[in-house]
Amino acid sequence: MRVNFENHLSASEYKWFAIYSKYRCEKLAYNHLLRKKIQAYLPLSFYPKPGSTKKRTVGIPLIPNYVFVKITNKEYVKVLETLHVQYFLKIANNLISIPEEEINTLKRFVGNNDVKLANNTSHLEKGNWVEIISGPLSGVKGILLEIQGKKNISVKLNTLGFALNMEVPVSIVKKISNPDQDLSLQASM
Repeated sequence: MRVNFENHLSASEYKWFAIYSKYRCEKLAYNHLLRKKIQAYLPLSFYPKPGSTKKRTVGIPLIPNYVFVKITNKEYVKVLETLHVQYFLKIANNLISIPEEEINTLKRFVGNNDVKLANNTSHLEKGNWVEIISGPLSGVKGILLEIQGKKNISVKLNTLGFALNMEVPVSIVKKISNPDQDLSLQASM
């Protein structure tokens, strides 16, 4: 079965796209994009710098080799000509945009450092659709990939296709029905 994908690059509407950068050059690519006045986003996780006697942190890209840009088709070539940018992430030679809500989810995820407690995980199973109902990640939906112990859950975001490991209290996670099924049920009514 062959699926047809439509190119989401628009002449007038700004949309988010993923670009692949050279190995360990995400920050350089991001800075070059900003210098060209292209809206870009690089999700970073901050960790204590190893071997440092002072309290210093280092930003590590959350998704290695990827930077996100919000562009129209007139900035497309400008992005490709940027130093350290390899190519756009494509499916069947078509640029597929990333919904604004998923970029916002990444932003909320990266800013979340204080959620640590957990409760019973017996109501959750691998493969369940889940939604976080409280806190800075409220509204995040995805597929539960793994439960590690009582507090670590791994949720896969729909469009990005990346698994992000999040530590959230199980008490703020609820099981939901498959959003795609809900849409197909509404369409059939």
